[in-house]
Amino acid sequence: MGRQIQIGTTEKDIFSITSFLNESFNCILYRSFSSTKEQLIIDKSNSIFSKNSTQIYIYNTGFKWQPIIKQTQLKEKLYYIENKSTGPLIEISKSNWNPFEPGRIYWSKETDPVYEYNMNEFEIFYNEIIIWIKKHSSGIEKRSYGNIYFLDDAWKQFKNMN
Repeated sequence: MGRQIQIGTTEKDIFSITSFLNESFNCILYRSFSSTKEQLIIDKSNSIFSKNSTQIYIYNTGFKWQPIIKQTQLKEKLYYIENKSTGPLIEISKSNWNPFEPGRIYWSKETDPVYEYNMNEFEIFYNEIIIWIKKHSSGIEKRSYGNIYFLDDAWKQFKNMN
């Protein structure tokens, strides 16, 4: 069973998380969908999310894995990573602000026998991200399903909504 926490974020907050990741680890960030294979990788020259992508995937290159890139069969052909649920990846889903639904930080805890990774070591990596999120949260809202940790920009917007 996977692990997750609920987060309240804006794009500015997600940028803070990705800055922490880039400064602390050797990571590659992927979009969930993109128009080209090259745009699946998020670099500093483009925005984190796109119209087709509401999640990003964090790959710590210290763990053995290779993405399998496929293309959808829909009208708009989009590229995606087929093996994202079995790789050493952490998903960040952005918050939906109208109506407000929290995003999340999620690790599926599944492995692919081809790219089996040390789950104990990966859990240390996951926990470092969670500790950073909690430490940098400006506010917490308790809901029936658990706490939502709000980063600074999202907390300001959330307080203005209520």
